[in-house]
Amino acid sequence: MKTRTLLILSSLLLWACDDASNPPKVDTDNQTELEELDASMPDQEQSDDFIPPDELEEEELIIEGPRELVNGTPVRIGHIIDGDTLDVFVGIAAFKTYTIRLQGLAAPECRKEQVLTEFYGRRYQCVADDEIWGLGAWQGLVAFAAGKEGYLTCDDAAPGEWCPMDTYDRYLAYISIDGRDLATEMAFQGNALSYTSFTSSKRADICRAEYNAQDANRGMWKLGNVTTVINQMHDSTQNWYYKHHDRRCDEAMYP
Repeated sequence: MKTRTLLILSSLLLWACDDASNPPKVDTDNQTELEELDASMPDQEQSDDFIPPDELEEEELIIEGPRELVNGTPVRIGHIIDGDTLDVFVGIAAFKTYTIRLQGLAAPECRKEQVLTEFYGRRYQCVADDEIWGLGAWQGLVAFAAGKEGYLTCDDAAPGEWCPMDTYDRYLAYISIDGRDLATEMAFQGNALSYTSFTSSKRADICRAEYNAQDANRGMWKLGNVTTVINQMHDSTQNWYYKHHDRRCDEAMYP
C-alpha cells in the first residue's frame, strides 16, 4: 500500500514540473488584435486637455456646490424668457436651473414662441411686441444680464431659506449683478415699470429709477409721454397703472 502511494505522489510531482516548464500556448492572432485595439484607444493621461487634479488652480476644482434657490445664493444667468422672467443656474458642478420672476417689476408683455436657442435647446422666448416695447424690454434684459454671475435675494424668506413662488411656479426674487439690482436697472433703462400690484421691499428704488427714465426719455419713454405709452398697453396694465401706480410709488418714496 505504501509503495503504491509513493508512486502516485511521484507521478503528480513530475506532471507539475513538466507543466511549469511548458506554459500553455498564446493565441497570437487574438493577441495581435488586442494590441492593435489598445493602441487605437486614446491615452487620456497624455491628452493635452488633461490636467491632474493636484495641478488645478483652486477656482478650477470641480466642487459639488449647494443647488437650492435660497435667499442669499450666488447664481449665473441662463436663458432669458422676457423682460422680467429668466432662468438662473445654482451650484458649481451638478447645477440646477430655476425660473425667476423679478419681484417688484412689470416689463411690457411680448409674444413668445418656442425657438431653438444656441445654448438651451428649444425654449420659449420673446419674438415680437404684445404690448408696446415688449420685445425691447427683453432685448434690454439680454444686453445687461445674459451669461453674467449675480447674487440672489428674496422677500419673505430669512437668509438660507427657499424663496417664495408665484402661481406659475416661478421664484420671486431680486438679482444683483456687479452691485446693481436687476429690477431697478431695468426700470432705469426705461424697459419696465414698477409693479405696484404686489409688495416689494425695493419699490422705492424701482419707482425712482422709472421716473428718472421718464424724465430722460430712455427706453419706452422715448416713444411718447407717460399717457401715450401706457395707453398702448393692455387694458389690464392700464387698470393697475392708473389706479394705484403713482400713489403707491409716492408712499414708498416718501413714507
